[in-house]
Amino acid sequence: MGSDASPRPLISVVVTVRNEAPHLPRLLDNLVVQEPPLEVVVVESESRDRTRAIADEYARRYPDLIRVFSRPGSRGIGRNIGVAEARGDLIAFIDGDCFPDSQWLHALRASAGAAAVLAGRTVTVGRAQYGHLERVELFQSGYDVTYPSCNLLYRRALFERLGGFDPRFITAEDNDLNLMAVRSGAAIRYVPTIRSARRSSGSCTRRSGTATAASSSPRSTGASGVATGSGGSWRASEAPSRGPGSPPP
Repeated sequence: MGSDASPRPLISVVVTVRNEAPHLPRLLDNLVVQEPPLEVVVVESESRDRTRAIADEYARRYPDLIRVFSRPGSRGIGRNIGVAEARGDLIAFIDGDCFPDSQWLHALRASAGAAAVLAGRTVTVGRAQYGHLERVELFQSGYDVTYPSCNLLYRRALFERLGGFDPRFITAEDNDLNLMAVRSGAAIRYVPTIRSARRSSGSCTRRSGTATAASSSPRSTGASGVATGSGGSWRASEAPSRGPGSPPP
């Protein structure tokens, strides 16, 4: 008798990178051994080190798994490009300075039916003066909208309905997308078994302090404000003057 088991859905992993040569090999080494089926879409943005060369080397070694594109601009622009090039209906986001648990995609896939947006647990490793920094949780309609896109999964249908990341944001574009998702009626589910680690300022870690998300955002109000801060390593000047939520060309 034939099996009733459904085939596992393809997960497209979208990674935006700039000057991540020290970290990119470890990330890609951890991704290519994840539970299949998967693909990795790398979008590189004007790196001054060997980031693009390293990505191309891996794409040659794993031509059925890894594809590489280059596009200057904000992280939101890069992620929108990555989703446009992706083939899966499940889109997982991770950053270039991260490395996932060996069961990362398995855990994402196993929980994909629970909500249109999944957020995982990310621990920060590195120097103590950075490792202790934590993000502040902001809530909208009972959901934390500050889960960062270094460990996040969106269903493509929802992502496209929302118009993707707002390209005007230099940072916090993931918070904005999460806010718009909740406002559209989607649920965000935190799953601690979806694990990854990163070497960074600790922006992916959690803290107990809470606040309420602002009732407006540039996308919903038409304001021209752009979040600034840690995204300064990405070119703000490349953010196009486009309609709210419009995907890049």
